[in-house]
Amino acid sequence: DGKPPPIVNVAGKKRLGQITAPKTIFNVSITGQRIFAARTLSLDDAKVVSKATGTTINDVVMAICAGALRRYLGAHKKLPKQSLVAFVPISLRELGNTEIRNQVFGMNCELATDIVDPLERLMTIKAASKAPKTLAGATKDVAPQDFTLLGAPLLLPGLMQMFGRTGLANLVPMAVNLVISNTMGPPTQLYCAGAKVDALYPVSIPIHGVALNMTVQSYNGRLDFGLTADRKAVPDLNAMADHLGEALAEMKAAVVSKVTASEKAKAAKSAAAAAAAAPVPVTTDEKPSEPAPKAQPEASASPTPTKQKKTPPKAQAKSAAKPKSSKAKAGAVKPA
Repeated sequence: DGKPPPIVNVAGKKRLGQITAPKTIFNVSITGQRIFAARTLSLDDAKVVSKATGTTINDVVMAICAGALRRYLGAHKKLPKQSLVAFVPISLRELGNTEIRNQVFGMNCELATDIVDPLERLMTIKAASKAPKTLAGATKDVAPQDFTLLGAPLLLPGLMQMFGRTGLANLVPMAVNLVISNTMGPPTQLYCAGAKVDALYPVSIPIHGVALNMTVQSYNGRLDFGLTADRKAVPDLNAMADHLGEALAEMKAAVVSKVTASEKAKAAKSAAAAAAAAPVPVTTDEKPSEPAPKAQPEASASPTPTKQKKTPPKAQAKSAAKPKSSKAKAGAVKPA
């Protein structure tokens, strides 16, 4: 696919799929009161995790929500042993399609909230969302996309009112626990009447049986989270929102730790390979032979007399006459 291989290789758990979602505090009938919480996270931090693990930004966003839900439910001692399931809307609009109608589909995705390790949880979410995405892409031509043509605005409100008034939402097992939606927003800075727009927090709706909605929108290097819930079901929604930043920080720290360990292992492997390829010096147990000491001449008790060569008598007379001749020459005065 042309993408670089992931730096961090963590295997996720394989899932067989869940027909129903576990019962949680979110699967109740809602009231007319709402509660809203908003938080902003760094899109660059999410991209660091995405690039290192070979996942998408959408996978990372769902893992952030899963980590926050695990912390929140764990603090309230309401975390089920089975993984939570989220309904995730999917856009089927192709690039360049300008038709004025909704083109959406949806999938149920397990959030792996039963897994402690954040990176293993992320990879499990990636694997769990792959099959529904493939199915949605294969059936998009026959699946209903624009629900307004099916009379949904008329039928669904009546059915949901009956579902809430009878209290069936508190009893009937639900297929999902919450809704998580992630949309791509403008990547550049926006202004309104000359004023700088600091954030774009999305607001969505909870429904009977699904009292929590977590919607995310990217904007100018940020991830703006908007959490909407029923006030009675989730009275402390701000505490859940605080866990979003903790979940992203936990994943980023795990990625940095894995990358550091991987780099150390590669460095040690390279050093070992270099040491194995280097020539090994040959060593022996024999000591090098020392040069033999030079023989010193033996000192004699009495010096040996040197024999003097005898000069013949004629040579002695010649040598005696020679100095006289030189003296005579030296004493001669050159006439003027």
